[in-house]
Amino acid sequence: QVAKFCEHAFRIFDKDGSGSIDFPEFLIAVSMASTKDLVRKTELFFSMYDIDQNGLIDQNEMKCVVESIYELMGLDIHDSTRIDMKVQEIFAKAGCDQSGYLTKDQFALACKNDRYIRKLLVPKTKAPNNR
Repeated sequence: QVAKFCEHAFRIFDKDGSGSIDFPEFLIAVSMASTKDLVRKTELFFSMYDIDQNGLIDQNEMKCVVESIYELMGLDIHDSTRIDMKVQEIFAKAGCDQSGYLTKDQFALACKNDRYIRKLLVPKTKAPNNR
């Protein structure tokens, strides 16, 4: 159940694309994963959701990572309608425009301002005013 999520996490820490994590990459991974700073955590998770690394998150990318999170939590991932609705809700709450993409700024603002989005997309962080 952990495999899909680990693939997404591994991709963002393997900066040189070598297929392995060297010691400097490991140190960066530990530092980023252990921070509770919302800005740093948001940047980390944005990279995880931005699978094709084009600087934008589309609904398919979001769905792929949300499915891996649901699977990690032991939730039913076979109910694709429920997951699609969750992704659409996240995009709507984040203020996604007609482009169908979330920018890094939209993602960060949504995580800062919406407790539900933050809890699902950037776990174990708090907004500056504990919202």
